Amino acid sequence: MSKKFSNLFVSYAKAYNKMYDRRGSLFNRPFKAKAIENESYLTNVIFYIHHNPLHHGFTKSIADWEHSSYHAIVSDKLTRIKRKEVQNWFGSNEVFKTFHDQAIKGLEKLELEFT
Repeated sequence: MSKKFSNLFVSYAKAYNKMYDRRGSLFNRPFKAKAIENESYLTNVIFYIHHNPLHHGFTKSIADWEHSSYHAIVSDKLTRIKRKEVQNWFGSNEVFKTFHDQAIKGLEKLELEFT
């Protein structure tokens, strides 16, 4: 899998550099992988992935980010995402959505407390 990402990034960098007549790396750090060794970390990783566009200001809601696996998990559309496994991990589709909503509210509360 890392080799596939590497090939993608190298191809993109070459095309970008050619288009803008520049040289060198576009990405500062290489792709990293970290083992998921416990259940709570898996839950946090799933949320982190879905929350990331919101955290970086690309959107105002997780559901608004069109490139997210969140949509595939909450919908009934055909997907390669392991929807049932994720829904079962949380207990149900509704619990999955509620977890995300509550986690965001918790982060917003933390931000208010530290500002």
